[in-house]
Amino acid sequence: MKLYSDVPDPQRAVAWLALQEQDLTDLFGNAPIAIHWLAADGSILNVNRAAVDLLGHTWQESLGRHLSAFYADENAVDEILGRLSAGEKLCGYEARLRCKNGAIKHVLIDSNVRKTDSGEVLHARCFIRDITDRKRAEEVLRESERRYRQLVHLLPAGIYTCEAPSGVITFYNDYAAKLWGRAPRIGPETDDRFCGSFRLWWPDERPLPHHETPMALALRDGRAVRNQAVIIERPDGSRVTVLVNIDPICDDNGHLVGAINTFLDTTASTKVEAK
Repeated sequence: MKLYSDVPDPQRAVAWLALQEQDLTDLFGNAPIAIHWLAADGSILNVNRAAVDLLGHTWQESLGRHLSAFYADENAVDEILGRLSAGEKLCGYEARLRCKNGAIKHVLIDSNVRKTDSGEVLHARCFIRDITDRKRAEEVLRESERRYRQLVHLLPAGIYTCEAPSGVITFYNDYAAKLWGRAPRIGPETDDRFCGSFRLWWPDERPLPHHETPMALALRDGRAVRNQAVIIERPDGSRVTVLVNIDPICDDNGHLVGAINTFLDTTASTKVEAK
């Protein structure tokens, strides 16, 4: 880009300035991201083609209207204008915009502010990224997870997961807590590791330390466990015989990050077989 000092005569300087202005106008108008150019009072000074495409309001319909005409949340408008009037830049501010047809768009807003030498805000530009599809995908995922957890809690089998290598319990369903006779705490600050049982025993009545349980071995070696019988002793002294089935959990790179254990109550059938 040339500087004023590089232009030898006034006519060329005028032509150069006109060219620069046209370049900036084209850049603004054709930018792939929606832009609202705002006056200090929140009225629209200009919008680009991407903003028209995003919200459906034409340039003529947008010009001069207050920012509140485009936002679904009045509180968001107050916060945005308050922060802009204070000269603050927005960075990834999440908001909801209302389209001309009534549809709602979820967006992220970044901004810059132009001020006078005395610090008074002249205008601001808001750069708007449409994240509606992402928000919908997140909502679908949340609903899927909610249904999955509901299903898991309804299953007549104990299910829980532990992280590797610590053995910290990261999830368990209601039936697991029922078989354990207790509801262990989840997270790194708990002393529960590898399972939520009070005590454990092998079928031949040998004590089974928690750090030697099938879950502990699965987390150490990354191997699956199938139909391993274990006796759970609850805090009240009652015992339950279960069949343990464990699968390791690996990340996308194949690294072991945890394991999931599904265990079934076989106490009744075990007593029948013992007779």
